[in-house]
Amino acid sequence: MESLQYLLKVQLANALSIKYSYDRANSQANAQQQLQKLCQIHEARDQQCLYRICAGVTAFKVNDPDPNAVDGSKVLGLRFEVMSKAQFIHPYFVMLNRPWLPDSDFLKVHRHTVPPYIPLPGLAQRHLPPPPPKNEKTGQQERPVKQDLAHFARCLRKEIVRYHNRVGAIADLRRDIGITGNEETDDEEKWLIDVSAVDPEAKQIKLEWANGRTGRAVMDPDGVVSQLVVFGPEGRDRESMRALWTENLRIEDLAGKLTQLRQKEWRRELELEQEELENTALHDTTT
Repeated sequence: MESLQYLLKVQLANALSIKYSYDRANSQANAQQQLQKLCQIHEARDQQCLYRICAGVTAFKVNDPDPNAVDGSKVLGLRFEVMSKAQFIHPYFVMLNRPWLPDSDFLKVHRHTVPPYIPLPGLAQRHLPPPPPKNEKTGQQERPVKQDLAHFARCLRKEIVRYHNRVGAIADLRRDIGITGNEETDDEEKWLIDVSAVDPEAKQIKLEWANGRTGRAVMDPDGVVSQLVVFGPEGRDRESMRALWTENLRIEDLAGKLTQLRQKEWRRELELEQEELENTALHDTTT
């Protein structure tokens, strides 16, 4: 009886060990498959990011779902890739068609997702002009006109990148100065309470000090501050303007200039307080 019980225990132990080994082998195989799948996904993601970095503008063909579309519903699409804050943002799309067929195969902007503060209409008028009208007598075009699609795509992407660079530069300026939008910050530390873009194109920057002064800086497409003005309670604050303004001043260096101006004013305030204390002490001794 005891021998039978012993054999039963041995067989049960063997069965459990075989099942454990089988489950472990299956789990290892599943883990390898999952790891291989993740590696393939990661490789595809790296390849996609590489394509998006190297090819900022890509072209593709689509069909217009409108039953009354021109050129047999054929549409040429342009995709513009832009990075902001070390990551890709949602791409911009421009759709082109040929509405002047069969007289002309010129392209025209049909639809787009470019925001209105990007000068897309001006670039299209410059690089994708419409075909000139024909002469009623000769039936030929009055003047030859050419379109440059490649130049149009390059210029448009440059304007998009410049806009996002300006927005990023203003955000970096706010961070360097210490404007985080946190209401719990001590009021004594808020010497500059607002730095923000005034226009939709983010070319003009508003500066607002805690003591009531206001300023305005104009940034050119290359990130250089082309104009700068500061107003105080009595009009233009030329001393602050001289302290901030230098030739070829970049927007990235404006935070340092503002900090230097703050330190200079702080030292001046300390000197005035010390002078006032000395005058008060001198007056007390004489009386």
